[in-house]
Amino acid sequence: MSEEKREGGSAKHTVTWPVLLLAVGFVGFFCLALGYALGSGAHGDYTVYTQTGAAFPSQETEEAVEAIQAEAEVFPIDVNSADAETLELLPGIGPEKAAAIVAWREENGPFTQPEDLLEVSGIGEATLEEIRSLIICGDGTE
Repeated sequence: MSEEKREGGSAKHTVTWPVLLLAVGFVGFFCLALGYALGSGAHGDYTVYTQTGAAFPSQETEEAVEAIQAEAEVFPIDVNSADAETLELLPGIGPEKAAAIVAWREENGPFTQPEDLLEVSGIGEATLEEIRSLIICGDGTE
């Protein structure tokens, strides 16, 4: 090439194919990584329940949500009519204490107030305070 062409015209910069392929590859990798981070299971698979606006992992907790809703419909528990299985839903009340509540009720008649539960073997002040807001005594007394 002559010197005139270089001085008179504009200088052209050429990009070689390997450099171009490297740049395209980098941009492609960046887009893939960004797409994975924003749209994949890296953040979990969530379902939004519109009534509450809360988000729950859709598969694992669907059954747990149903169980919580079913328990919410159970409370408060009427200690004068509940069977032992239902009484076991109360915190701190296992099979033995539930059976003792049913046995006491059968021997002595209905509970008139929550404090009557203190007469049941195995029920103390701490247990009563833990379950007080979750029980009623048949006539609506909490």
